[in-house]
This record gives sequence, structure tokens and C-alpha cells, in this order.
Amino acid sequence: MTHVEVKTASREIDLGTPTVRMGVREHVATITLNRPERLNALTFELLDGLERAWRHASEDEDVRVVVFTGEGRAFCAGADIDDYLSAPVPVGRLLSPYADLRPDRGLELRKPVVAAVDGVCYGGGLTLLLAADIRFASVRSRFATPETGWGVLACYGGTQRLIRQIPHAVAMSMLLGGEVLDAEAAHRYGLVSHLVEGDVRTEAEAYARRIAARAPLATQSTKELALRAYDTSIADGVRLEDLMVRLLQDSEDAKEGIAAWQEKREPRFRGR
Repeated sequence: MTHVEVKTASREIDLGTPTVRMGVREHVATITLNRPERLNALTFELLDGLERAWRHASEDEDVRVVVFTGEGRAFCAGADIDDYLSAPVPVGRLLSPYADLRPDRGLELRKPVVAAVDGVCYGGGLTLLLAADIRFASVRSRFATPETGWGVLACYGGTQRLIRQIPHAVAMSMLLGGEVLDAEAAHRYGLVSHLVEGDVRTEAEAYARRIAARAPLATQSTKELALRAYDTSIADGVRLEDLMVRLLQDSEDAKEGIAAWQEKREPRFRGR
């Protein structure tokens, strides 16, 4: 068996906790929140495992795309109030942005992240969703930020990302009034990209494999430039595009992509 065959074989990753599962198959890593009895609510143990999962996905060269989902009838119901919100963080620790675990830490990796939502996506679950690139949702899914009803707020990017990603008045209704969006409304407002009647995870993984079949370096560069567009002028962004295209032209993948097009065959990209 060759080295490449070993790397692309289906395998499970030990994250040190049963609350998060991770498997890799065909260049796609599937990360699953696994507390179905608590609607995958966030605890410190779960967040620790999730941070390890994101780090592994970032560092594993065999992983090209990540599918992020939840077990059971929820994607994530948000923070587990008994565990996560019951012990306030000392103010002094807030001076260090890396002092404590947070739901979205590590999620902003350079590789594409496809979320698969089936059921409840509230609070910290929505925070996680907002940091994903492409979002599939089943027709029974629901989305909300109920935090002001608990005396806190939609933190860790909740107030910052939501207002940038959907219409202002809709975002404010969710943030201030706790309005719940059903799946159809979430799709209509662009909170999710794909609405699924059947098995949402199957659809998301199939889509992820399509992305994984494309050139990894070009895909990762595209994601980085697209995200930088939030804080970059058009002129600077276009200049960065010019430089990145020139760098990619020297890659093995670019040569393979052109050769495959000329020879009318499927390309075999290696991420080099």
C-alpha cells in the first residue's frame, strides 16, 4: 500500500472526549458535536475537544474540506447554562484573547468549512454557524440568539457576524428580540445557502467532496482573499489577487489543471 493510499483511507481521530467525534474520508473531515441528550449544548469539555478538532483539520495535509454537524435532533442549542455560563470568567483573564476556550476558536481555518444543520441552532450554535463558509440546513431547522433573555448577549462573534451576514432589521430582531427563524426564512435571508428536504449530512458531505476534488491551494487562497475582502479596499484586494494568481501559476496543481483540460480528463490535484 502506498503512502498516499494510507493517508486517504477512512480513519477516526481521537480527540480525547466523547463529546466531539471526527473522521476523515476522501479528503473530507467530518466533525460532529456529540451530546444529543443535551441538544449538543456547549460545555468546557466539548469546546476543548472541538478546539483540538479544528487544529487537527488545519494541520492534516490530507484534509481539504471540513463538514461540521451535530448528532441527533440539534446542530447545537448553545451554551450549557449549568456548565458554561454558571462560572463567570475573571475580568483579568479577558486581557488575554487566548485565556479561555470559545466556540469559534480555530474555526476560521484556511480550509473550507461546510456546516450541516438539522434541528435547533441557537446561541453559541449560531455563533459556530456564522463562522462556517457554506451552510446546509434541513427544513426542520430553527435559528435564534436567545441570550438577552438570560441576561447575557450573543458573544464570540454573534453580534459582529450576524449583522454583516443578513439584513440589518432581521439581525436586530434576532439579537434584541430573540426572534426565531425557521429554515425557509433562514434560506431566504441568506443565513444558510442550501435548504435540504432529505438527509442534510449526506448532501453536505457530497458537496464537500466536490470541493475537495478541486485544487487545494487555489481553494484555500480563494477563501483567504474572499474573507479579507471584508476589511480590504477593492484596489488592494485586486492587487492581492494578482499576486496570488502569479504564485499559483508556479504550482504543480496549476500545471496539472491545464494538462487535464487539454487532455480532456479529470485532474489529479495534490495540493502542491
